[in-house]
Amino acid sequence: MKTPDLANYFCQVPFEFANLDRNNTTTVCCWVYRNIGVLSEETTVLDVWNSPEAQEIRSSILDGSYRHCNKAICPDIQARKLPLRTEVTDPFYRRVIDENIVSLPSGPKIYQFNNDPSCNLSCPSCRTKLIFTTYGPEYEKMERTFLASINHQSLLEAREISITGSGDPFASKIYREFLINLDGSRYPELQINLYTNGVLFDDKMWEKLHKIHRNIGHVRISLDAVNKEVYDYVRRNGNLERVKRNIDFLGNLRAQGYFKDLALCFVVQARNFREMHDFARYAGSFPKTTAYFQRLYNWDTYSPAEFRLHDIFDPSHSEHAEFLEVLRDPIFEEPHVCLSNLTPYREMALK
Repeated sequence: MKTPDLANYFCQVPFEFANLDRNNTTTVCCWVYRNIGVLSEETTVLDVWNSPEAQEIRSSILDGSYRHCNKAICPDIQARKLPLRTEVTDPFYRRVIDENIVSLPSGPKIYQFNNDPSCNLSCPSCRTKLIFTTYGPEYEKMERTFLASINHQSLLEAREISITGSGDPFASKIYREFLINLDGSRYPELQINLYTNGVLFDDKMWEKLHKIHRNIGHVRISLDAVNKEVYDYVRRNGNLERVKRNIDFLGNLRAQGYFKDLALCFVVQARNFREMHDFARYAGSFPKTTAYFQRLYNWDTYSPAEFRLHDIFDPSHSEHAEFLEVLRDPIFEEPHVCLSNLTPYREMALK
């Protein structure tokens, strides 16, 4: 896949986003594989926000090289969502571009928390076994580091926080207790985004979150299938019947205006690509709900040989041509469908 020329484009993510990752490292984008510092209960996100590494990554955006970015995977790059530099009108980012500012006067506006990988599922694309950390030195270190970075002042200054891309917010004891105990009325401008597999996000959990009902913005449910046989393979230890009941419930909440956005997410791979049409149709059966597709990535859970078996995006894959045929389906032009980093493959299929 050809990498687009980004010399005249601007990405604001490294200037506003901080991700607390596994091993307590911090990054300024999920698709930049260089951390800006390691956190502890003494060293918070604000301490590394303008580190030399952070400034170097921002410089790579401003010089147009994007040399630290995974351009082939980044959804915004592949979906051509980055604005031209000349189109940027926000006063802060206009000044950043015009004056080449890489050391920022204020902290992150968007936080994503991925330091706790605890999850009730063990999806093959993510991990090789169940991971639950609920006690002991490792748990205590993760909890202290998380709470140090999400203190009262950072919540006041933040615009959004997202939990979690590393596991499930309700399977994680750290994240679950934080969300249940957070008083959203103290932070009326704060938007909380929830990324979940949906198994534990039922009406009882919703009631426990009553103090942040009006803070919740985006809800993304990782589903990856609508057929039980496929779901049981790609969402190991999941429960499709229970998830669908929960989606019915959450869809009603979305219709009532509780969320800014509800998205059903689908990581495309060899095992499930034939379900893409049915998945898009299923998401479209709910009001104001997005079908969000994203390509499979190897998070070091597969050997290179294993990954090639699942990587339907590889032109040498035996089913790659059939995958492109699936992408020709007109349903992917529907307004509720987001192809993100599959966009170039749709374009290729239509040619």
